[in-house]
Amino acid sequence: MSMKKQTIGTVVVVIEQRLSTMVLVIRTGGAGLRAAIEPAEAGVDVLAVGITHEPLPPVPDAIASLMEDVSTDGKLAE
Repeated sequence: MSMKKQTIGTVVVVIEQRLSTMVLVIRTGGAGLRAAIEPAEAGVDVLAVGITHEPLPPVPDAIASLMEDVSTDGKLAE
């Protein structure tokens, strides 16, 4: 599953997309890419997922205050 974020003014829209693959490689450094090459050359469906070092955009204060009101189980804190 991948999610795409799009900011429209102060609203953040998250688009969810489900993916399926036979081989999932986490991290795309030298070893990760090497691990993905052999099955891909053999015709196996491979998905390699890397990370980005770009900083996340700041969360608007209104959303941050709502996030603080939600406990770890997803219910509103009393």
